[in-house]
Amino acid sequence: AEIVNFLQKIQKDLSDFRQIFFEIHDAIYVENRDRSSFTLTPNENKDSKIDIGVSLPADLSKGKNQGRTLIYDLAILFNAMRKGIRCPRFIAHDGIFDGMDKAHFVHLYEYLERLTNRGERFQYIITMNEEGTLNENFGNADKVNPEKIADEAILTLTPTKPLLGRKWD
Repeated sequence: AEIVNFLQKIQKDLSDFRQIFFEIHDAIYVENRDRSSFTLTPNENKDSKIDIGVSLPADLSKGKNQGRTLIYDLAILFNAMRKGIRCPRFIAHDGIFDGMDKAHFVHLYEYLERLTNRGERFQYIITMNEEGTLNENFGNADKVNPEKIADEAILTLTPTKPLLGRKWD
């Protein structure tokens, strides 16, 4: 009963979070609008007591699973920012785009660009260490191409230019 009461008590916060979640989802997965779900379900038989469910069409594929993580993480960040919660205004993903369609990378780039143009202040840190990632066709070459990514990158690491000037084992 306490779990159900808690979920009812935070219904407005859940609604706000869902709105941000689907805003991000719809920006990245334009072709799948209204075909995904985000649920919180009481489950007294588990230690967590609440199951969080994120479902995308074909979400058992590696790329869609990465997409679920990407959307959820960004929703957590932007929800905290919009609610004025004091926390870091950055997120870091390592290899999150591995297995994802490059068109989704472009859609995410355009979404984040719109947010910054509206005055949102945040930093999104990603690694792109997949072989050939920056040399592939990203679709919208004017928006996202290897040269533009390199120009906008705050830091580019290579085998000859390692993090903090040191090779890590």
